Amino acid sequence: MENAAAGLNEYLRVGLPAILQFDLEQKNAPRHKTRVRGWQKGSFIVLDRPQPGESFETPQLRTNQECVIRFLSEGVAVGFGSRVLALGFSRIHPQVSIAWPQEMTTMAVRSIERIHVDAPCSVLRPGGAPLNGRLQDLTAYGCRIDCDHTLPKGTELRVSCELSPGLILRECRFEVIGMGKTDHGHFCRCRLSDGQESSVALIKDLIHHRVQEGAPDLATQFKDDAPAEIGTAASNA
Repeated sequence: MENAAAGLNEYLRVGLPAILQFDLEQKNAPRHKTRVRGWQKGSFIVLDRPQPGESFETPQLRTNQECVIRFLSEGVAVGFGSRVLALGFSRIHPQVSIAWPQEMTTMAVRSIERIHVDAPCSVLRPGGAPLNGRLQDLTAYGCRIDCDHTLPKGTELRVSCELSPGLILRECRFEVIGMGKTDHGHFCRCRLSDGQESSVALIKDLIHHRVQEGAPDLATQFKDDAPAEIGTAASNA
């Protein structure tokens, strides 16, 4: 019988962000960020070895240890169970090899993912004083900003905000495409201005990680249970 995961290689690419989880018997086991570094179809997959996180230490890995990996690729969420085959010993680029799975689960996701954020932001507008606002929603193509002022449609804004620890949106250019009212003021719907491909790529990477961490837990199918700056500087790199 053909391996149910025979098509897995169609979703893999070198550098693909992924979430790796061990200690599957443990409730709410830590989810470690990693990246795909290579593979041999039907045999193994090589990943970056997980590094210490803010709330957990580097996992103690061992041969044959069970694990689950999840990632997003080409609009499809992929998840599968595996086991550790070998540990890399390089101190510069520590890696781990896991077995090619016998089966995998896939799930189509929306082409435009939206994540909820609630972070203070600084808004610069042409010829006006800086405004304080809160960035509430984010996609790779736009955002929503709550503020105390109404802004005409077509106004170009430069928005700075720390989206997550180490990921800073710095004077990223948005265009106001609509306004609305909240209980405490106003909000504007904004579209990311053209010519900021680096910003789009990094926002998508953030969204992918958020979706992977918050999406339905694909692990249940198998078991019962560097800082980046995006904005004008990155765009001109």
